[in-house]
Amino acid sequence: MPNNSVGDRIANYFELSAKIAQFDSQKLRALLSNSESKLGWGLTQTIAVGQSQVFVKRIPITQLEYDNLFSTKNLYDLPTYFNYGLGSAGLGVAGLGVFRELITHIKTTHWVLEGAIAAFPLMYHYRILPYAGLPTEIDKDSLKEFVAYWGNHENTGTYMLERANARHELILFLEHLPQTLETWLQHHPQTLPKVLNDLREIIAFLSTKKIIHFDAHFRNILADGKQLYLTDFGLVLDQSFALTEHERAFFETHRLYDYGEIFRNVGHMVQWHYDSCSWQAKRSIRAMCGITDNTERYEIVTLLLKNLEQIHADGMTDFDASWVAVIIKYRSVVLLTRNFFFDIWGNAKKDTKFPHKALEQLLTEAEFLPSMAGSAR
Repeated sequence: MPNNSVGDRIANYFELSAKIAQFDSQKLRALLSNSESKLGWGLTQTIAVGQSQVFVKRIPITQLEYDNLFSTKNLYDLPTYFNYGLGSAGLGVAGLGVFRELITHIKTTHWVLEGAIAAFPLMYHYRILPYAGLPTEIDKDSLKEFVAYWGNHENTGTYMLERANARHELILFLEHLPQTLETWLQHHPQTLPKVLNDLREIIAFLSTKKIIHFDAHFRNILADGKQLYLTDFGLVLDQSFALTEHERAFFETHRLYDYGEIFRNVGHMVQWHYDSCSWQAKRSIRAMCGITDNTERYEIVTLLLKNLEQIHADGMTDFDASWVAVIIKYRSVVLLTRNFFFDIWGNAKKDTKFPHKALEQLLTEAEFLPSMAGSAR
């Protein structure tokens, strides 16, 4: 288990921040070209700076964004439902504003440095450079499918096309924390009670700063065995941003969204552990839950959740009792948020209403909300 004390992290921050700041563009390009990259909302890769590893995220800057450097406006007038982490119908994951993401990283880094909270990766440096690669080709049929998926809102297609042809990129140099919470929980499910408590504190902290993350799934949360780190701020809404009237109203009806997203991901644990069961155990579970070869994957998880007590009591699996008890306690929240996502995924208009009041009631009944989290306005 690494020694990631806040003091050590801050010392590394000042050392690496100074080093990277002195790299000219040619040196940075050489570092980036010598490491493998992965596609997400931009490219991600890991580079070596001295004896340290640094996580790099490269995000396209469209011409409109470049003409409005550091603006937090919704420059493409994208619909508010674009804030939901709903996938992207094959064109890569898209954020909602490159400079919204940058400014949030600046804020979270400052909070760690000043000792307010330790639960965010540090940003050592950022740089805006001309994009050195070739434009990304977008198939017309794929673009049409993408726009249709996002409620036939034409601005979403314009945004993706201009991203694909971006001539500049924002490069973020971030603290390297290689293990996701998803991986951690797959190997340490018994830590779920502590994980939920830690996540509650992180989300509550952001709430005091009038920020909603909107993408707090378990691959955007990192874990080192001692500390959780929330990252990836591409969908963040912050009341200090230059929000539209629609975005401000959307913020008010989604104040508890991040709590719901956490529990939606808790539901994935049932799927992970079911998938790892022996075929004999799966056969018994399927018979008890009424699962057939024609049962959709989404419905399989719903049936597993609804029958979790019996599955565990009958000894069909080696599910750890501690996380089973937690999921049963918050099952109504898990099902509520899963159902919302399932409905909006299949809704061509993407106008499914987020069940904020119902979520608040269930979280309150489960005594999960920190003081005043649900009533703050």
